[in-house]
Parts: sequence; structure tokens; C-alpha cells
Amino acid sequence: MKGRTFIDKTAAPPPQDPVPSQIPALTYAYNNSAQAYLRFPKQAICKCLKWPDGGFTPHPCTLAGGPGGRQAIEGRSKGFVGGDGYKAGCCDSGIRCAQKDTREQNERRESVGMKRIRVLEVGNKLGGLGGTEKTVELFVRYLDRSEFEPAVFSNGGFEGPRTHLFDALDVPLYCEPEKTGTGPSRGLAGDSASFLDLGDVIDEFRPHVVHVHRAGHSEPYVIETAHGHGVPIILETNVFGRQDASPAERLIDCHLFVSYFCMRRYQECVRHPLVSDRYKVLYNPIDLKGFMENEDSPRGQSPFSREGDHQVIGHISRPDDCKWSAISVEMFPQLIELVPDTVYHVIGETVEVRKQFRALGVEDHVRYLPMATCDADIYAFYNGIDLLAHGSVMGETFGCTIAEAMAAGKPVVSHENLYGADNAQCEVIEHCVTGFMASSASTYAQYAAYLLKRPEVAAKWGQNGREKVAACFDAPLVTRGLEEIIRYFYTKKVAL
Repeated sequence: MKGRTFIDKTAAPPPQDPVPSQIPALTYAYNNSAQAYLRFPKQAICKCLKWPDGGFTPHPCTLAGGPGGRQAIEGRSKGFVGGDGYKAGCCDSGIRCAQKDTREQNERRESVGMKRIRVLEVGNKLGGLGGTEKTVELFVRYLDRSEFEPAVFSNGGFEGPRTHLFDALDVPLYCEPEKTGTGPSRGLAGDSASFLDLGDVIDEFRPHVVHVHRAGHSEPYVIETAHGHGVPIILETNVFGRQDASPAERLIDCHLFVSYFCMRRYQECVRHPLVSDRYKVLYNPIDLKGFMENEDSPRGQSPFSREGDHQVIGHISRPDDCKWSAISVEMFPQLIELVPDTVYHVIGETVEVRKQFRALGVEDHVRYLPMATCDADIYAFYNGIDLLAHGSVMGETFGCTIAEAMAAGKPVVSHENLYGADNAQCEVIEHCVTGFMASSASTYAQYAAYLLKRPEVAAKWGQNGREKVAACFDAPLVTRGLEEIIRYFYTKKVAL
């Protein structure tokens, strides 16, 4: 995998600080016109990216380990052409070229007589706090309203903790009972949502683009309905890299994969090179602005806040045994031997996980927290830990919790999965730069202890992780990539 750091399989971390070369300390400031956090004075990542040959794939991770990545981030290599064919360079002022971008976009729209492009974002049961729900909400929040007119359709309703965030977006919200082609089930609407059939929604909103977020396997209802009602552009965000072998797949204009791991898995399924404009990688967006604005929430004002001066590791997931791994549980007694005052903050435990902690004799060191029901809870959870102890037997196709921990300035310890399980955590985490990838419970414990005993290293790696989020996953940056993809297909299929 391009840019991936070799995973150390030794039983213990190196005795010295293992970061091969350091990203310099950064000063962040929020730039309203660019809608992103920028580094000043001259370390900002220039948003003025140029793709040759008509390509519109957003740039890959410009980090250490990737070709020319660190030079591009630090602005030491103006005009460097990266591994995906993009050209990056810093403006003299050290800020993103937001005004230039806007002017060029307006000129392009005027040249083809474009009005606002109507985009209908579609997903299943979008009221929850999962990665897909967050992705849809952030795309809609950061789409340029001068060029794009978004709306949201939830197949199965908006019931859940994210409902109020969708209500606050000031866009049309629609929902209906869940339909996947296998039969309906009931769903509830949010306060601002209209309860309509998808076909009626399309007839009312008249979208130029339907952007559906799904697992990837056959779910023909949305695709066939959009096509049948004359939607000219159908985009799919393929969350798991699975193949849709049904005839509906041929109606999709572009498959967007949430990681290069997913894209590779998809290619292994379809058995042909993914070289046309139908296949792109577009990472899930992360709201870096929210994490940075809430990184100093005070202790003691939330059930998720840390108590006392303990060393704290944390796990956050839905309560599902598949979102835990034996390594991330069995390592804990060994970690307590190395760092006796460690406390494990846990969101999303299951009955089986509680049994395992009890059988290991460490439950007195585990603090079970309620499920997070809003972004404030999530911020408080990450602010209350020293590192994220990630583990999942099913692995990650992107890893929103990993990227969120990095946005919060926390290092991450995780593990590689074998035997065909999801493995994008190896893509998001940079070994010995933003965290560790362990190969056993023993190495996991030693890696966690290494960071807990060296807060200066943990802080440095947390900063590295935040820098990776700024370069690869920041919501305004990722949304600009989605806009470029939509603009390309609109020009190709609608405007001309």
C-alpha cells in the first residue's frame, strides 16, 4: 500500500522516540473564506490543487511515507506533483486560494450556463451517530450553497440523536419507511422531515445528482428509482468496497470508496483495473473545526470527563461484539502491570465484553460510560482520554473513531486484521507517527504503556494525527473533492 509504514512485529517498542522525522509545531487559525483550519504563516496546505488530464480524484494522504508528502505539507516543495498526479504548492500569503477557487468556479459555471446543482444525499436511517450519518451531515453542511442546492433523503427515517443536526442544516429533509428491494419496515421522521416516497421526492426536488451512501452490495431500490425518475447523475459512496452484481450497478456514474483499502477490495471482486472516471477514493469527512473548538472542555461537567489524575485509555463504538477484538481486551491486565493507575473508559461494551473484563480481574479499572448522544458527548469523551485503544474483530473500512481521536489530538493504538477482514485502520494510522499497530495483546500493552509513560511523545503524535486529519480528512477539504466530482459529471452529462 502506497505510503504505508512497515509494521514492527517485535515484542516491545523501541527504547527511543521512534518517530523518524518530526512535523514541526504548528499554529492553527480558522479561515472563514477557506472554511478550514490553516497553519500560519507559510505552512498552510494550498487548496489550489490542479489535476492534470481531466482527473478529479481528490489528493491522497500527503504525509510522511507518501511520495513527497511531508514536503508538500510543509510547503518546502512548491509545485510538487504527488503520487496521485496532483500539483500542490503554497501561496505567498500562506493561506488557501479560496477567492481564486471561487472566481474560477463561477467562471466555469457561467461558461456553461450553470444554475445551482441540486444534490440529493441518500442513506439509510440517518438519525444515528455512525460514520455514514456523520458523513452525510458534514457533506451537506459544507457544500458551497452558491453553487449547490442540497437535500437529504433518509430511507427508514431520521429517528436518533443526529436528528437535530439535520434539522439545523436548513435544507429539505425527506424520509419514508425503509425500502431496499426486500420489503418495507417502519421508520420515523425528524421534526423538519417530509414523509414521502423517494419517487415523489425526486419529482418534487428534481435533483441533478442522487448521491447514495450504502454498503456496496445489491440494494436496487434507490438506484432504480433515481434512474426511473430521470435523475441524470447517480453517485455511490461504497462504504465496504462490496460489489453490486445486479443490473442496477450499470446505472451508477461513479463509485466513491471511503479508503484505498476499499477500492482495492472492490477491484479484487470485479477483477478489472479501476482506471476510468467511474472509480474514485473520497475519504469520509471529519469535522476538525468542531474538535479544535472543543478541545478544552472543562473536567467534571460530563459523565464522559476524566476524574482524578489517572492515566486513561478509551474505546468508543456501538455495543456490538464485532466492534471489539480479543487483543484490545486481553492486553489490559498486562497494561495495568506496566502502568498501574490506568483506567479504561468504555463506550459500547457488550455483555460478553463485561464478562471478559470480569474474568481477567480488571473490572475495577474499567469505567463503563453511557452511549454518546450528541457531538458534545463525543468531544468530552476524547478530551477525557490519553490515547484511543482501538480494536475491532471486523476491522475498519475507514475508521471514523480513529480519525476523530486524531482530530482531538490523541494517539491511537490498534491492530492489523487477517483473513480478509477490513483493514483500513492500517491506512489511517501511521505506525510510529500517529500511533502503533500491534500484532498481539502483549505488544498492544507495551505500546500503550510506552505512550502513557511518555506524555511528550503522546502529545507529539497527537499533533501528527491532527495534521493528517487536516491534510486528508478535514470536512471542507473532502467536500471540495465531492464538489469537483459532481461538477465534472454535471458538465459531462447535463450542462453540455
